[in-house]
Order: sequence, then C-alpha cells, then structure tokens
Amino acid sequence: MKIVELYSYKDGQKFVEKHFAPELEDIRLALAGVTEKGHRSPTGNGRLLPGALRRTLKQRFIDQGWDRQRVKVEMLHAPKRAVYRELDFVKNRLGVDVQFGKVALMSYNVVTKMPIFRNEDLIDAGALIVPMKDLAAEMSSGVAYFEQLVWDLEHRGVADVEIPALVLGVAM
Repeated sequence: MKIVELYSYKDGQKFVEKHFAPELEDIRLALAGVTEKGHRSPTGNGRLLPGALRRTLKQRFIDQGWDRQRVKVEMLHAPKRAVYRELDFVKNRLGVDVQFGKVALMSYNVVTKMPIFRNEDLIDAGALIVPMKDLAAEMSSGVAYFEQLVWDLEHRGVADVEIPALVLGVAM
C-alpha cells in the first residue's frame, strides 16, 4: 500500500511535516508493508477485505510503538455501560485513524473526533488514512474514498475548533 494523494486540512500537511516528520515516516513504513496477499476474499469475487487490511495495519503500527487512545464519554442520560471515542493510533501527540468504511465516518474523524482528542490534550494534529476511489472499488460495497472526503471538507467550511489534519489517500 502506498500514499498516492495528500489533502491538507487547516494546513495539516505543513504542520505534520514540521512537527511529526518521524511519525509520518512511521505511517509510510506501516503502509508500505501491506500488500494484496492475504487480504482478498477467498470466494469467487476476490474483493479486498477492509477488516483484514485494518488488522494488518494495526499490527504494523503497534510494532512501531503506536497505541490506541480512548476517551470516556460522559453524557447526560448516558447508557448503563461506558461509551468511548477512540483513535486507532497515537504517538507523540499525532493521532491517526484508518477509515475503510462508510462516508459519514470519514469527515466525522477529521471534524469531530480529532478535536475531541485535542481538547483532552492527547493530540496536536491528526492524520486520516483512506482509500482512493480505485482501491475502494476493489473492497466490499459501501466503502468511502479519498475523493469524496476532499469534496466534503472543501464544501463544508471551516470552524475554529478544528485541528490540522493530513488526509492520506492510499492505493495498492
């Protein structure tokens, strides 16, 4: 897997490259070690399996010293069991999420979830790994892609609460 497109949200590319160069290299290395082998459905359709790709990436990030980060959600009329928000990986105050899922979750990661973790003083910037349209087309149905997210972010406007984020469009 490789990074083929970058989108800088709130000057995220400059910020991440300046303050998190080693972590950005970790991301590149984690992605570079992911190939199609072992990540395709054994059935006749041969689609890429987003869950298998995520598990491989998770292990590669863990091997490089990244940790999952959770924040307990305190809410009025909360359910009986605890509710959390999670970032897939955090290292040295850079948060990373891998999104091989639905459209709604992609922009949520950048404009809602990452600011929550900044407000909890756990990260200063974020990075979001998403498939390019061609890669998403090889996955199970309903997977969102880089081009959709960029359009959404460019057309929604910007609020003061948001943080610098770098969106990484990936392909095989």
